Amino acid sequence: MEQGQAIVRVMHCYPGYMGGGAVANAITALAEAEHRAGLQVGIAAFAHNRERTLSLAGQDHSPVGVYRTGRWLRAGSLRIPVVGRHGREVMRGFGPDVIHLHGVFNIEHLVAPLANCPVIWSPHGGLQEGVLRGNRSVVKQMFVGTLKRTLGDRLRCVHALTPSEERDISRRLPGLPITVIPLGATLKAHLNDAALPPPVPGARSLVFVFVGRLDIETKGLDLLIRAFAEIAGPHLAQETVRPRLVLVGPDQNGARRRLDRLTQRLGVTDSIEFTGPLTADEVRATLDRSDWYVQLSRHEGFGTATAEALLAGLPAVLSSNSGFVSYPEVSALPHVVVVEPTELGAIVGLKKAARLGRTLRSLGVASASGIKAWLDWDRLAKQYISMYRAAIAE
Repeated sequence: MEQGQAIVRVMHCYPGYMGGGAVANAITALAEAEHRAGLQVGIAAFAHNRERTLSLAGQDHSPVGVYRTGRWLRAGSLRIPVVGRHGREVMRGFGPDVIHLHGVFNIEHLVAPLANCPVIWSPHGGLQEGVLRGNRSVVKQMFVGTLKRTLGDRLRCVHALTPSEERDISRRLPGLPITVIPLGATLKAHLNDAALPPPVPGARSLVFVFVGRLDIETKGLDLLIRAFAEIAGPHLAQETVRPRLVLVGPDQNGARRRLDRLTQRLGVTDSIEFTGPLTADEVRATLDRSDWYVQLSRHEGFGTATAEALLAGLPAVLSSNSGFVSYPEVSALPHVVVVEPTELGAIVGLKKAARLGRTLRSLGVASASGIKAWLDWDRLAKQYISMYRAAIAE
């Protein structure tokens, strides 16, 4: 914090924080970077226990407190958000100068005990055309309008993670100030080669990897597997280099069974591995022994897993509908192949990657330090703090 400047008290509000996930992890990293910069930071979440203050993501040493401001009541299959006196006392006791609201379709935001102070809203990709066109599109669009009216004059700025999200927000919420700041990204330290499993004897594999939840429609996993079959199917068994595909991430709504049936029908079951969820160390090890990262999402707000793959020095085949790709710092990289998230686009991308093989890995490794500096959380925290100060001064 610069000398002479008052300390800013910021409360990040994300009801589902205790459930974990990519957004929760990003809030954790941002909150801790802001604390290192001199801010007083808290995270407001809905929780099922009665603890007043929870340790941050299980880290008792964290200087950032997580506060329970509400709870859920169950009525049959419904979950009803409830804010009692305790939630209001928490917010009043913390006394934030600014509230940073995360997410869009959280009914908890409509009842959350937001203090009478400026609000920054980060939709985290929730206003993308593909999201609003999906299931319950009318309800989603009504919810966006209701949240905007609820926040009223307190809403000083909408935070976009990417240039493409800025365009989505300006279409949905015309006239509101928008600030574009990416999420940061970090990667586990390079593992010792001795920690990696030895290569399969007698086999030359070209390994493609995807990291993320097994959401077939959103992540374009049907496109990925069909395109992979074009470079690794039984009709290509005579090829000297054997392509392999590794999918890292948790199952979602029985997607694994559907994907298993698809791989069997296409004859590529033996060339595809589903790892399930992995630890950060295991993800890093998987990236280190892979040759290409592939992400063919039909819509993607940011793409933290993509950022981590580029930090690991991997060349990548990326969907043009990924918000991360809308940064020229990404799309202009010589080892990044950008394709449309269609069956043809996916096939063209993977065939190009197979043809290039490992020739672009050195370019990926050389660019990793620049990406690391660009996505450094401590550097980005200064931009977030400037956004908060502008909102407070308005």
